[in-house]
Amino acid sequence: MNAGFKHFLFLLLLSFFLPCLAQAADEVYGTTEPFASEAVYFVLTDRFVDGDASNNHENQGQPNGTWKRRLDGPDGQAAFVGYMGGDFKGILDNANYIKDMGFTAVWLSPIVDNPDQAFTGGEPVNFAAGVGTDGGKTGYHGYWGVNFYRVDEHLESPGLSFGELSTRMEDDHGLKTVLDIVANHGSPSWDMKPVDQPKFGEIYTENGDLVADHQNLQPGQLDSNNPLHKWFNTGGNLAQLSDLNENNPEVLDYLTGAYLKWIDQGADAFRIDTIAWMPHGFWKAFADRIRAQHPGFYMFGENFDFDAGTIAQHQRPENGGISVLDFPGRRSITEVFENPGSDYSRIQEYLHLRDCVY
Repeated sequence: MNAGFKHFLFLLLLSFFLPCLAQAADEVYGTTEPFASEAVYFVLTDRFVDGDASNNHENQGQPNGTWKRRLDGPDGQAAFVGYMGGDFKGILDNANYIKDMGFTAVWLSPIVDNPDQAFTGGEPVNFAAGVGTDGGKTGYHGYWGVNFYRVDEHLESPGLSFGELSTRMEDDHGLKTVLDIVANHGSPSWDMKPVDQPKFGEIYTENGDLVADHQNLQPGQLDSNNPLHKWFNTGGNLAQLSDLNENNPEVLDYLTGAYLKWIDQGADAFRIDTIAWMPHGFWKAFADRIRAQHPGFYMFGENFDFDAGTIAQHQRPENGGISVLDFPGRRSITEVFENPGSDYSRIQEYLHLRDCVY
């Protein structure tokens, strides 16, 4: 290879890398987002601490009761798919426990109202059942919203609404509140046996008016001309969950209004469930509305994908500028510490930024 060709090849390669080098020197940084400095502790509220037994509703939903619902497994093991009593008081009473571990914010599972019975449809749950096996389960986790403007009755106590909880966590313990939100789906909505169950597949306004109802019909049976059906897509969703219609402006209005209410009551940030199941355009419109009233409001989403390029799309301004949970990092770190033959080079590979984009 002659010197002239080597010089040409060097210049050609340099032309590819100079934009990245310039960006690295002048523009590349971790983030200027203030919330990135927070250490966030996740609480699935019902499974944390029962601070107030009076809101347990142990006889609720009979004969499809919601309390505990034990599943027996091998060797004396047991699991529970009903409510177990965790509530806002349990979180507040143990705020110092969280603070003393070094955390500065608490991420709460969804607080919105969920159905008041165990689900009678779907594949029956058992001890070893995986995701999507919902028969016999309850909404103890909070992800089966039916009224996004109301707090579920299992969580609050006298003198301790969500607003009061967030205020006292901040004022008394210096802890911010991150709220888990859902926009992709409602509750299990069809295959209930022998009849339709109250609240399942339904959505209510802040005043308690019914605005959407799956009516125990499979997605393909929904009628787009029926006002109660037009809030849902007809292609189906995970298990029997209703699939909210991202193209219906009423859905966006409803969800934005609900989540603005919780910001006004003290939510400092949102974690967005199943963000990839709604299109970028929906999240751009949602984020714009939220930040029009609360500039710079921080949100991060869950896209369970190990490809950095895939999850990074949510961070782009044209897609809403929403951060993401770092599942590629999770996989690399797990591989290092689960595999005795590994070393830290696996993490180094994950941290390498290809094409200047993450």
